[in-house]
Amino acid sequence: MNTFLRRILAPLASVLALVTAPVVWGAPPLNVTVTAPVAGNLGALASPTNSVIFTATATPSGGAAFITQVDFRVNNVSVGVAVAPGPFTVNWTPTVPGTFSLTAIATDSSAASNNSLTSPAVSVTVSAVRIASMSSPASNSSATLGSDLLVRASSSISDGAVRGVEFFLVDAGFARTSLGVSTTIPYSLSATIPLALPAGAYNLVAVATASDNVTTWESTASYPITLFARPGVGPVVAFVAPGVTDIITVGSVTTVTATASDADGFIPNTAPGGVSFYADGELIATDLSAPFSVSWTPTTARTVSLTAIATDDKGNSTAATRTVTVLAAAPTVTISSPSNNSTATVNTAVTVSASATAGVGTTIANVQFFADGVSIATDTTAPYSVSWTPLAAGTAALTARVTDSNGTIVTSSAVSVTVSVASTPTSPTITVSVPTTGAVVTVGSSQTLTAAVIAGAAAISQVQFLVGSTIVGTDTSAPYSVVWVPSTAGNFSITARVIDANNLSVTSSAVTVTATSATAVAITAPATNSTATVGSAATVTASAAPVAGSTITSVTFFATPPSGIAAQIGAPVTVAPYTLAWTPAVAGVHTLTAV
Repeated sequence: MNTFLRRILAPLASVLALVTAPVVWGAPPLNVTVTAPVAGNLGALASPTNSVIFTATATPSGGAAFITQVDFRVNNVSVGVAVAPGPFTVNWTPTVPGTFSLTAIATDSSAASNNSLTSPAVSVTVSAVRIASMSSPASNSSATLGSDLLVRASSSISDGAVRGVEFFLVDAGFARTSLGVSTTIPYSLSATIPLALPAGAYNLVAVATASDNVTTWESTASYPITLFARPGVGPVVAFVAPGVTDIITVGSVTTVTATASDADGFIPNTAPGGVSFYADGELIATDLSAPFSVSWTPTTARTVSLTAIATDDKGNSTAATRTVTVLAAAPTVTISSPSNNSTATVNTAVTVSASATAGVGTTIANVQFFADGVSIATDTTAPYSVSWTPLAAGTAALTARVTDSNGTIVTSSAVSVTVSVASTPTSPTITVSVPTTGAVVTVGSSQTLTAAVIAGAAAISQVQFLVGSTIVGTDTSAPYSVVWVPSTAGNFSITARVIDANNLSVTSSAVTVTATSATAVAITAPATNSTATVGSAATVTASAAPVAGSTITSVTFFATPPSGIAAQIGAPVTVAPYTLAWTPAVAGVHTLTAV
């Protein structure tokens, strides 16, 4: 018996010593080889089968050593690590076409510092990449039949352009029901799930079509959604803000608001209730309690489709959409004059001014001014201002509306102006409005004298116009004016005197004008209706008399032939007597003039 035990225990002790003793190897793996894919052109890779199976084999350094991991690399960038016990394989999904160098780095359990080995490189080429991927709603979500479902996907093609993306519900028998097509980036839409579909498990699939309208590729079929029978009626949701014409700019905080109600239940204030807001299919935020409102800050100038989805207590969902335009920068406009809460007087003109600034890449087309929403006038040139005469007492709201070269319209904040009736003076007032001081008139020519008159406590009886102390005319009805013909040259003081029904008289301030004689010039030879010969010179002479206090600098002669086109004769004559020779070139009646 003892002999038997000794025979059993002796080998067992040897085995235990082998197991418990540390074993150290000092070499890298013997070899590592990329076995798939093989070198060459992988062709066009299109989802959902656009992943490449990347496989390698490796032999450890020897003894009890084993391969602990294989690091798979594309252009020396790791795309995945497979660990023992293998098989050593990963999926590599190229995102761009090109030629790629594939290697695998195997590491074994050797204690050596260089216990890794890199495989020889395998060169592969991807001629094109076409990708489609669902992103909304979340995978494994649920919805009720008849509800509105917001779907969104990304898609790209390296060898063409994406024409559009069509969304499908795919049942267990692979039958497809289209939810609609989106043709703009980002590819999203709000679709109503058909009530006629049976409840159950479905997959959401996005199918992209290239611009050739032939090439297609699609997202993975493993994007589950569960559809339940519709309980009751869906909620009602409507957009409140922003409005379709509201000005929204990049980087500005915009409030997005909607109303929601449910006829046979309520809108829960716990998830998944409330109202969820989306911009081009991307969730902005969800508000679980009324009033349903979120803040949105757009980052890109573009046309955006906003969607508000309300979910009731039974899981039914209804969507409302609104399209808005996000601008890189909008024009700005503010009323600069008059100031807010200023005053004005009925029938007294007020200058209304505004400052306006164009957005990036645009110019100001015009600024239109309004009083209580009624247009006053439009100015197209800076500085922007118009004249406004209030016609009634009260409070007026002044605004300015700027339009830029893109047609974008922005209205300023209102400025409030209090308009009152002017107090009535006891005596009338009068001002000579025409002519003005410094005016020069011609002796013998008719001059209209005009006065501006404001009545006092009594009605206006008459307005007298005086040149010096002499009354040259009287007018008894507005507008008050008379005609005066100066008979001599000189300086004249013009005043106007108003007399009211109470016989109260007020005289205006004086206006000083200067009357001058006109320069006299006349053709003295040849005589009118005389004759001349074609080709023979005739003497033309003019007399010229200057205005008092001045001199004649030159006299220029002109001849108008039968054609009616006047032509200058010779050079201007600067010294009296003013004469020159004229040789007519054509027969007919000629008109001679001197200037």
